Amino acid sequence: MEYMFWNEYLASMAEDWAKTCRWEHGQPSRPSGEPPFDQIGQNLYVYNGTFDPLHGIQAFYDEVAYYDYDTGACSKPPCGHYTQVVWSKSVELGCAYAYCSSMINIDLINANYLVCNYGPAGNYVGQKPFAKGKPCTGCSSGHFWCDNDLCRRDCTAQSSKCQCRAACQNCATTVRSNCTCSCTPGWTGIDCSERCEDRNAYCGANPGWPVSWCDKDYVRENCPALCSLCSVNTGGDSSICKTTTTTTTTTAAPGDDNQDDNNMTRDSTNNLVGNLLLLLTTLFVSLFN
Repeated sequence: MEYMFWNEYLASMAEDWAKTCRWEHGQPSRPSGEPPFDQIGQNLYVYNGTFDPLHGIQAFYDEVAYYDYDTGACSKPPCGHYTQVVWSKSVELGCAYAYCSSMINIDLINANYLVCNYGPAGNYVGQKPFAKGKPCTGCSSGHFWCDNDLCRRDCTAQSSKCQCRAACQNCATTVRSNCTCSCTPGWTGIDCSERCEDRNAYCGANPGWPVSWCDKDYVRENCPALCSLCSVNTGGDSSICKTTTTTTTTTAAPGDDNQDDNNMTRDSTNNLVGNLLLLLTTLFVSLFN
């Protein structure tokens, strides 16, 4: 799970969209290349009673009661608000709300309309919102700094509040200065668990994806060898190496290592929601004073 950071640009986009009073997903027009993310996720909430935007955030998360992680099924749709809130690769958000005398596309008057934007977007079909396991051993940024069981990319080696929980595999070296994994030849990925090889037939093919396309995210993700993001192993098999886990600050309390993955994941999601509510409380409180 990633610690969420507030993004003013996403918030300004959310405010402009909320002011349209349109009950549908969308974004206001912006110059090409100006938004901070290519793909932006979005959650919407509307209410015509006494309004507290934090209730909307909690309502998004409360869909967890209907979501089955193992199957991806939702017993009482929608569950997409919840999965976007906990989507492990979404690291920034911006929310805003507006008063709407009448909503468009829904029969509601005197409504308060909350819009939250998430970057980068989540909710990709066929993907899990997060991976179960020990917190902070799969941080999407590749920096395994951990604060309250949440990946926190703004930490440094000098920060007393963060632990380095890098779990580097296949003979990789833990770079303690920035809590990353330095892979040996033949391996790639944030924890060096993936073989250095292209994963799509289009990599380097003609027609296909030439090396000049390596500035595109989808090409870099599928063609790490083509894009020279890793070194192809020409020697022996390094898969016999053991995983190395590093913790640079306070050790876990006795018994923590015996928690199962579900409990640890549940703790992380609860901490994430607490992070969001605290963040939004701080930002919205001035609006009610």
